[in-house]
Amino acid sequence: MGLLLSGCSTTGNRIDTAAADLGRARASLVLSDLPAECRRLIAHTELIEGEDLAILLRRERGQLDKANAMLGRCAGFHDTLAEGLHR
Repeated sequence: MGLLLSGCSTTGNRIDTAAADLGRARASLVLSDLPAECRRLIAHTELIEGEDLAILLRRERGQLDKANAMLGRCAGFHDTLAEGLHR
């Protein structure tokens, strides 16, 4: 006595079709460009001969603050984009 499970192949076909449809939909996505700021490098502060090291350090920390702020904005852009793709 044999058992025929024809419903399983129908379900498998539906899953394959759904996966193919999802793949086509994802392949058609066009991502927005990364903001130009996210590709710009923040330079170290300029070395000035004879300048007090405390002043140099203060200016360098200002550059680091700029870089960290830019990184936060770029990460926020990415997070917002990724969140929209996962909906």
